[in-house]
Amino acid sequence: MSRRAASLAAAALLVSASVGLLAAAPKTYRSAEWGFEFAYPDQFDAGRYKDTLTPEHQARLRETGQESAFAHAIALVELSRLRSGAPLDALPVGEMATITVIPARGQKADFDRRHLFRKEWETTVGGRTVYKLPGYPGPYGDTAFYYLLPLGDDVVVELFAHRRHMDQARTDTGYDRVIEGIIATFQIIAPGG
Repeated sequence: MSRRAASLAAAALLVSASVGLLAAAPKTYRSAEWGFEFAYPDQFDAGRYKDTLTPEHQARLRETGQESAFAHAIALVELSRLRSGAPLDALPVGEMATITVIPARGQKADFDRRHLFRKEWETTVGGRTVYKLPGYPGPYGDTAFYYLLPLGDDVVVELFAHRRHMDQARTDTGYDRVIEGIIATFQIIAPGG
């Protein structure tokens, strides 16, 4: 098989796999604390990242009114890529491709609004105004997809995901399309409800 034919076959496989991710029956993640819910594909499960900060580091953050970057993170992981027996409440950061959803209020949300809500990154996804940064880390990195979704006047939701799987082939994830599907389903709910 020629190199071009192999590339075309791989691209077709990626497109069909991505369409399958979006078309599957969705699950719903609901947060009464943050006042939102969203749907995500059935092939994923929601978990939390393993907290790797020492108690001393956590205490220093609390003293300054801060918290761990992943304190409120929702990690969406493809079940087929989750190691057998791996706990969903302590997923290791950076060991598998994930989609991360992090809601923020206060200083973090204000920072995002002031510095990252740029006209050149503004777009519409599912009828919602979002900010799709050109890359992460960066703003011009090539390792992750990165979106900011304003919800109401006080909450900003970060959605970011790996561009490539952590497998030896480093295959594309197609998670940008999954994130956009998730954004289209976001609903504001009554906090505490």
